[in-house]
Amino acid sequence: MQQAAIASCFVADDAELKLQQEGFALLPISEEGRLYAHQHQMAYIGIPGVVVLWPDPVALAKRLGWVVHDTIEISYNHRCTEWAIADGKLCLRDNSPQMLLVAAIALARSAGLDKCERESRHLWHLGNKLLSQLESSRLLRQRLLYHLFWRIATLRYDLHVRLLVLDKPETTWESDEADRLYRALSQWLELDSRFESLEKKLSLLHDEGTIVMRLSYHFKAEFQSILIILLILLAIIIESLHLGGAS
Repeated sequence: MQQAAIASCFVADDAELKLQQEGFALLPISEEGRLYAHQHQMAYIGIPGVVVLWPDPVALAKRLGWVVHDTIEISYNHRCTEWAIADGKLCLRDNSPQMLLVAAIALARSAGLDKCERESRHLWHLGNKLLSQLESSRLLRQRLLYHLFWRIATLRYDLHVRLLVLDKPETTWESDEADRLYRALSQWLELDSRFESLEKKLSLLHDEGTIVMRLSYHFKAEFQSILIILLILLAIIIESLHLGGAS
């Protein structure tokens, strides 16, 4: 029984350049994303900031200066009728490029969700900061509020357009076996449930941000009204002093 592994890494924007410098060549595939190969090593880039490597990801990631985020151990067994997932390991009948690509896509989407989940926690922190600021002073720096809404919109775009968690990979369209593997990996990695949970959190955060914005505008209008009243009173006092001095 042969052993291998497939792993995801969080990378910078120069990931493809690094792969090309290592001698990796781009393979022509119709699948969303890009697939690189060099000798026996493979690299899949389908999610911004995420690269999936196999079959020896640890050594390759170390050479490229990347840190492995998540790993799936893979074994090849010709006795396996199709594939099997047990004890956190994936068993395949052979090292089929299609099946390995399906696993890479699932793992890439899982890593992409991890990035979005981390970003959502930062947004919650920013939202709490705005609430605390509103409670203490009743005035907000509008730039922070606009920044919050911009980051929520960007994260939602990444979640729906770039991750494609709810879409089946193209490579599964004409293969029932590949389709069953992707659905099993998707369930194992909890892609759908994590997507729905994150979408609910972002919707709640957007709603709370809207409430904060409305309260901020209300307090700002209230402050402006008080300021106008004070200015009117000041004008009356000055006019009274002027008339008193004239008399």
